Amino acid sequence: MKEWNDGSGTSGHYPKREDWSVEVAHNGPSVAMGGGVDVVLTRAFAWRLVSVQYTHSWIGDVGTIHPQDGVRVTTQAVLRIVPGRVSS
Repeated sequence: MKEWNDGSGTSGHYPKREDWSVEVAHNGPSVAMGGGVDVVLTRAFAWRLVSVQYTHSWIGDVGTIHPQDGVRVTTQAVLRIVPGRVSS
């Protein structure tokens, strides 16, 4: 640590992430299905208290990570677009 601090060591800086890691990216199709519980606050606005979704992706492994199956738990604000009534 002392050699890094004064710059006299074999490396003139603290090890950076790029010194020991590799960035990997994969793209592919995925699907998600699930459901949630909504609380309607007004006619046009609701709050989704909890939404649980199962996801499946058709991509390969990324190192030791297996991203094919997953679960997503979220909370959301929902804007409900309700068509107006047409009177004759």
